[in-house]
Amino acid sequence: LARAYATAILGCVLFVGCGDSGLPTTKVTGLVTFDGAPPPKPGNISFSLVQGTGTEGLPYRPGGSAFGTDGEFTVTSFEKGDGLLPGTYKVQITCLAAPPSQGPLAQLSYVPLDWTPEDLVITSGERSIEVNYDVPMSKKVRK
Repeated sequence: LARAYATAILGCVLFVGCGDSGLPTTKVTGLVTFDGAPPPKPGNISFSLVQGTGTEGLPYRPGGSAFGTDGEFTVTSFEKGDGLLPGTYKVQITCLAAPPSQGPLAQLSYVPLDWTPEDLVITSGERSIEVNYDVPMSKKVRK
């Protein structure tokens, strides 16, 4: 009976622990602006781990977030708002005037196709960081 009780307690402890990824993520929040102004439309920001920059033993996991016309975002990798694992990430911002099916991407994207933000480096042990991206407004977008 004592063994069954101990097993039941251990099972409960393990089950409760499953809600948290238990991985060393860094909460990443920030703001996307276009030429210093709020985004013209809602969009997305994604973070792709650069091969070979992660921490050995941790999974390869990209992250991302939607942003509204206020530009605010909170990155998710495993669970809502948990952030990113340590490593270097390529950043991509998408903000379209219309769905891609309605014309050439160069005429629909508020983000210039040749613009690339700096890589984001997440250092092990950081609890949270705030990053802001000011995107140059594309001159080609068809309104």
